[in-house]
Amino acid sequence: LLNLSDVVILSSNWEGLPLVPIEAGACKKPVIASDIEGIREAVIDGKTGLLFQKASAKDLANKIIKLYKSEQLRKDLAEQSFKLVRQNFSKERMTQNYRELYRSILR
Repeated sequence: LLNLSDVVILSSNWEGLPLVPIEAGACKKPVIASDIEGIREAVIDGKTGLLFQKASAKDLANKIIKLYKSEQLRKDLAEQSFKLVRQNFSKERMTQNYRELYRSILR
């Protein structure tokens, strides 16, 4: 379904490490998400996606309109998001991080 989308919106009030913007980045889709802890680790405002003020329908609407009006911005955000996901959230990187975490716990 992500591949069928033009833009992915995540309007959460709370997240740990959200998979939705990571999966959207892997699919080269621009993301608009709530500006909350957790999401900020997966979305860099203005670079890999757009963040809107939590619970602000007006700010969300403005970000949607901003992306709607600029095909170039959609492409740029999607490309940068893809690069971020590839560098920080690849299967190999995530496996290595979990391995290191488990080893630190067992020591």
